[in-house]
Amino acid sequence: MNALNDWARRHAISPTAWAELRALLDEAPALVAPHPGDKSEGASQSEIRLDAPRVGCALWRNNVGVAFDRDMVPIRFGLANDSKRLNENVKSSDLIGVCPVVITQWHIGRTLGVFTAVECKRLDWRWHATKRETAQQRFHNIVRAAGGYAGFARSAREFRDIITPNAVSVG
Repeated sequence: MNALNDWARRHAISPTAWAELRALLDEAPALVAPHPGDKSEGASQSEIRLDAPRVGCALWRNNVGVAFDRDMVPIRFGLANDSKRLNENVKSSDLIGVCPVVITQWHIGRTLGVFTAVECKRLDWRWHATKRETAQQRFHNIVRAAGGYAGFARSAREFRDIITPNAVSVG
């Protein structure tokens, strides 16, 4: 912690701002590195979530589903889950967030956040054009058409390919 305190002083970070940052970091969910050799989707997601802050991205888990209240009224949650029909055709990604991008000309030097959607897959996953994969790809196409980053990722490297301009999607 001394190195971080020294860094904050060198860059004139106020004690109030430093305390606020430490509090925010303490509130962040503890992420655990996947066990070496684990090829599960959960392991891929953990690797990506650990890597995202290294490139300035904030990613959050997007749970999608339906629950029922005590009167058995359905309560839908998650992005692109307004109705069963919509969810069958467009499936939002596992991780949703924002990544910084510095653009040119009119916005010279200004950092903007770009909507980011990452569908995590097992290390051994391959595209098979299933109904589910096709619905996930539709969501990616919507995000990309609006200027966002979206794609399938089996690792931190593939996540970085998604947020790199002119990257090629896995699916």
